[in-house]
Amino acid sequence: MHIHDCLSLMCMSFLSWTRRSFLRDDRGATAIEYGLIVGLISIVVLVAMTAIGSTVRDDIFNAVSTALQNVLPADS
Repeated sequence: MHIHDCLSLMCMSFLSWTRRSFLRDDRGATAIEYGLIVGLISIVVLVAMTAIGSTVRDDIFNAVSTALQNVLPADS
């Protein structure tokens, strides 16, 4: 067996090991899954805040406005 054949065999063995290791490694997939979960939660929170935000804003504004009208004297 020549040195070139040995190097070729070692290179193929390394590539085979790297490919098997890459196929078994699921850390990247887990990170992507967590990213998708965070993205979906963010969308749900934004939709919920948009849906109830105007109602809360109007209720608080009306309460403060009414309280100020009751406390401050009316302009004559």
